[in-house]
Amino acid sequence: MTTTRMTEREPEKVDFDDEEPSEEDLQNSAEMLYHLLSVGALEIMGYDNDNEPIYRFTDICKEEYPELYDLHMAEVNQIANELWQMGLIDLNWTDDDMSVTITPDNFINLKKFDGVLSNDQLNFLETLVVQSMNDLDQMDY
Repeated sequence: MTTTRMTEREPEKVDFDDEEPSEEDLQNSAEMLYHLLSVGALEIMGYDNDNEPIYRFTDICKEEYPELYDLHMAEVNQIANELWQMGLIDLNWTDDDMSVTITPDNFINLKKFDGVLSNDQLNFLETLVVQSMNDLDQMDY
């Protein structure tokens, strides 16, 4: 696989604690995104309703950028727990993994939370639906 770097230096950490990211923050985040995609640490898993890409961290990210991967997984797990407590997803644990599913009952519960969910929670649900659609596309019928 050929990789191309946008810059020779390692991408800088970007801090988005402020309400409005600076132009420099946006440039750094674009460089980081491009870098992660080019080395295979991030991949496009599908597209949302606005035709914007939805990304997924790969095992390469877990190996090469463990802090970033762990931070991402902590956020994903927190959002998953919130949605599970609301009855919007089902979580299934095994010895070494967790799977997330949406059932028809979860969709019925979704009506109760119209206008209440955060953008992160909505993005999580949208990503889960895209992943489910991708899984269906790859099934042999």
